[in-house]
Amino acid sequence: KLQNRTFCVVAPEGLDSENIKFFNFISDYLNNYNNLRFIWRFHPIYYGRENNFIQKNFKNFSKFRNKIILSKNSIDNDFRNSKFLLFRGSTVVVKGLNKNLIPINLKLKNDLSNNYFMDSKNFSNLQISEPKDLNDLVFKHKIQNKILYNKNKILNDYAIINNNIKTKYFI
Repeated sequence: KLQNRTFCVVAPEGLDSENIKFFNFISDYLNNYNNLRFIWRFHPIYYGRENNFIQKNFKNFSKFRNKIILSKNSIDNDFRNSKFLLFRGSTVVVKGLNKNLIPINLKLKNDLSNNYFMDSKNFSNLQISEPKDLNDLVFKHKIQNKILYNKNKILNDYAIINNNIKTKYFI
């Protein structure tokens, strides 16, 4: 069992390029900081071929084996053990916020923003582009609390903006 909530769920979309971007970002983070561990959740299209993908694309994965956990658990279990959720376009961020995770949108330089909460009227998530930004956010408790305080308003904005009836399941 995981001992504390210094974990961040990583939720890349089901694209090889997204997984590679996330891994490169996280490996840069782990080469410079030691305040978080990561729970990697492959998109379901990778189930059964995760190890092959890692061997082919994450050449230095073994260096980070004690800092990146490849999850086989339920998403709810991963959320219970985490405080943050690093995402780009994955809709899992809606459920993560509902389970009180702090959503952190990874916006890499020269990439289009792919942020589900971008149009919310409320301060809804943190956007980062550098490993230092992520490390700094770990200690910004006032900002984290503001997001959780606005959680229901943010999720309601998301449902209205996206005219998404299914979102009510999460709220």
